[in-house]
Amino acid sequence: MTTHATNPGRRKFLKVSAVAGGGLVIGLTLPGCGKREAAGSAVGGMPNAWLKIGGDNRITVLVDRSEMGQGVYTALPMLLAEELEVPLAAVAIESAPAGRHQGIALMEGYGTCLAQVAEVSVQQGTVRVHRVVCVVDCGRIVNPAIVESQIESGIIFGLTAALWGEITLEGGKVRETNFDRYRLMRLNEVPAIEVELLPSDESPGGIGEPSTALVAPAVCNAIFAATGERLRQLPIARKFRA
Repeated sequence: MTTHATNPGRRKFLKVSAVAGGGLVIGLTLPGCGKREAAGSAVGGMPNAWLKIGGDNRITVLVDRSEMGQGVYTALPMLLAEELEVPLAAVAIESAPAGRHQGIALMEGYGTCLAQVAEVSVQQGTVRVHRVVCVVDCGRIVNPAIVESQIESGIIFGLTAALWGEITLEGGKVRETNFDRYRLMRLNEVPAIEVELLPSDESPGGIGEPSTALVAPAVCNAIFAATGERLRQLPIARKFRA
């Protein structure tokens, strides 16, 4: 098979990708929204908004800040509708509530592609995860309920690991010998979890671990959006209360 690379332009890329893949999620940076990297940092602009184009051609923009006069709910939908040549009614805006911030993580592995957005708040040194949204393309799905349950449980497992997961040694012995000493996420701490499974005729992919791997980077990116500070070590509870 021969593949020809072309430069179709951003408008054609967005429109064709949505039709061909049944859905598309893209991270982007809106000027003046979210925190910026420190001067001289080697890391580029961190996405502070996400463009989701569904298979029904409806366009949703998720931004990590509420409307404060910067045109999120007015100018941005009109610009997108004009750029993508769709009716204005097909464009919707979703923003994080005041005090909440969002981070995104993507992965491809085991024949599966996932995108995950975490919504967190950081108040007086305490991190709380309020919502996690995961979009999954794992090929042909035999039992959607099992896949959804696996994604949800993987997210909860990943939150435990990201927030508190740590094994310590005292006197040459492991301190966390049982669950009374190993911190787990409790039922009342579980955030709202939304899972969207994309229809596909591709061969089935793996779904055992992928959602777990995305939790820590998504949550840490959301913390960066809230504080401007990068976390380079886990668990998060080393730096913030959780």
